[in-house]
Amino acid sequence: MTKEQFLNTVWYRLLQVIFIGSFIVLLIFTVGIFRLNEPEKYIDDTKSSITCISGDYKNNTYSLSKNSLYIDNWSKDLSDYGKDNAKKLCAYNKISITFNSNYPTPILDNYKLNIVYGIRGSWINAIGFSLLYIIFIFIFFWFIKRLIFFIAFGDNILKKPKKLFD
Repeated sequence: MTKEQFLNTVWYRLLQVIFIGSFIVLLIFTVGIFRLNEPEKYIDDTKSSITCISGDYKNNTYSLSKNSLYIDNWSKDLSDYGKDNAKKLCAYNKISITFNSNYPTPILDNYKLNIVYGIRGSWINAIGFSLLYIIFIFIFFWFIKRLIFFIAFGDNILKKPKKLFD
């Protein structure tokens, strides 16, 4: 079978549909790569703190991460256990790590949460990785197409294409 005869067969049309379909699927993955690398805001536990608003240690500021207090990203607040520890920290200037605490937990909130946000990723990363992925997809599919024609018809594998999917 010659190359011209092969180009007019159903198998060639099916190969083109599979080829273009998989190409489109990989381009959709490019959107996913873009979304994974775009900048996002997050709560920075290392820079966030609590400030005591009442008691003997009023106006004292304590780092969250140094005192094993962490903010939940969904509720934007401390957990119940973390709230109890923050109240104890502001009331007694220490956190009791044992379950049999000699220090009772204050009933009222005696602290103010100071949340500091950070940003992960950048638009440059998102656009750059997406463009690199698209370039890789074009090169990969061009090479696969050339490899198929090299195996089937002995065409030169580095032949300059006349059109995108040639």
